[in-house]
Amino acid sequence: MLCILAFIGGCTPTSNTNYPEAVKSVISKSDISGREQALSLMLTADLSSANPQADSLRLKIADLFASDSDHQNALDILQLIDTQKLNNQEFVDYSFLLAETKVALYNLESAIEHLEQLRFMALSSEFKKSDIQRLSEIQSKLAFAKGDHYQGLQILIDLAESVKRKSDIQDIHDKILQHISHLPYQQLTAGMEHRDVTLAGWLQLGEALRRKQGSPKLSSNAYEQWRQRWKSHPAAKVEPT
Repeated sequence: MLCILAFIGGCTPTSNTNYPEAVKSVISKSDISGREQALSLMLTADLSSANPQADSLRLKIADLFASDSDHQNALDILQLIDTQKLNNQEFVDYSFLLAETKVALYNLESAIEHLEQLRFMALSSEFKKSDIQRLSEIQSKLAFAKGDHYQGLQILIDLAESVKRKSDIQDIHDKILQHISHLPYQQLTAGMEHRDVTLAGWLQLGEALRRKQGSPKLSSNAYEQWRQRWKSHPAAKVEPT
């Protein structure tokens, strides 16, 4: 960790590669992990205080660490960033990544605080669709981490209804079913009569699949039987993978 912070702190770079070239040359290496890309970027890029793009580059490095689930190193680097030197979109991405990292490290209250910063809130009216989707996913992760599983599922259900592309819907449906697959059986059955019909349908699907788990053929049959009863349900129209 000390070695990583020493690099990030602004040591003399091993080459004169500027920021755009450094990022492109490292992230184009598909044969190495996100963590290895981050470490490589720290060795080759100019992170000195003289480089006006140094904080933008630190944000990229933190994102690479996080992509490899190295949340602690991602957090350590994010905490070194001077957010005043980030443009608005970079600041939004920084806030998202910091909140995601805090959730992954179970620092939930701090994650919420970062999403309530004045600058972030002021920029929320300018969010792109991808920003809105990312925020919803963070809010669902927060709900799941706090044990409010129904609320987390409801956020994902609402998100799936707001997107248009089938592949995006399917990706969200996969996340919904993944979370449902980890619910205690008692919560599955207790929520089957939930006042939200869509959520109730998801829980009934989860319960049906749970009873047939371990057999792909039986699970497939259970899904088809469920779909016959729930023909208008979102998961019947766009099947999870």
